[in-house]
Amino acid sequence: MKTALLFPGQGAQHVGMGIPLLESNPGLAPLYEQAAEAFGSDLRVLIANGPEEALQQTQNTQPAVFLTSYTCFKALENRVPDILSRISFVAGHSLGEYTAVCAARALSFRDAIRLVVRRGAIMAEAGRTTPGAMAAVIGMEGGEVAAVCAELTARGTLVEAVNFNCPGQTVAAGTVAGIQALITHLTERKIKVIQLPVSGAFHSSLMNGAQEFFSRELDNASLNSAVIDIVMNCDGLPCRTPDGIRRNLQLQLNHPVRWEQSLRYMVEQGVDTFIECGPGRALSGMVKRIGRTLNTLSFEDPEGLEQVIAALGPAASA
Repeated sequence: MKTALLFPGQGAQHVGMGIPLLESNPGLAPLYEQAAEAFGSDLRVLIANGPEEALQQTQNTQPAVFLTSYTCFKALENRVPDILSRISFVAGHSLGEYTAVCAARALSFRDAIRLVVRRGAIMAEAGRTTPGAMAAVIGMEGGEVAAVCAELTARGTLVEAVNFNCPGQTVAAGTVAGIQALITHLTERKIKVIQLPVSGAFHSSLMNGAQEFFSRELDNASLNSAVIDIVMNCDGLPCRTPDGIRRNLQLQLNHPVRWEQSLRYMVEQGVDTFIECGPGRALSGMVKRIGRTLNTLSFEDPEGLEQVIAALGPAASA
């Protein structure tokens, strides 16, 4: 068995995520205390109680999902101290890339939560000052979606393919008018399009100003060499060097997430088992679209953690 750890991004959140795991692992409480210091209030209260509308706000969602996912990873590492020697890669989808970088010990938790809080705030502000929208296109290949977006942009309504998630699922982002034009165009062709509940055009050129501003935050971040290969969003290739990690994180805000390419790279390297650490099962579903024989596990609660530990086994190896 050759294994990779995956970390979810914005959209995976739900009220109560990870709380049972925290309650059964009180030694993880200091992570929530450090997160509260960076965030300015107790994230545990928001995560445990909501309301859902507040949790879905970008400036809240990003630190909440990061904290939950990293807590899941630490719960696993506490039970399997050599977990990073048992796996071959880590990767995270969009925001989840920060969890992957932190898990790979290239960034301390204290610095990572600070960056994620700033990232969420900057992206939320960008959505207010440069309103945009996003939509998922179902049942159409990424290259075709990109071509349609380019055609609509040429007509004067900005829309770009930004998340190449898996076969048959690509997310587009752009101006509100651009996304509406895409929905109208594809609906007429009987193609399913789902508008996403976000107020910004993340990973698109509408994030150029936010990317420039947040890049300065990353310039000042203390990054180390990763202890395991991190498969990065922007090029779908592994990286361990501080400069490479920094550059990829800087590019991420206004460049596409090449998630399908990332998954295929890991499969080509022999990975046959993917463990999703954090809320939801969206990434596991994307893995299955790459190959139905691939093994997937996911957890955010004590029962799921036990299943992952049992699957890894005492003699598991990368």
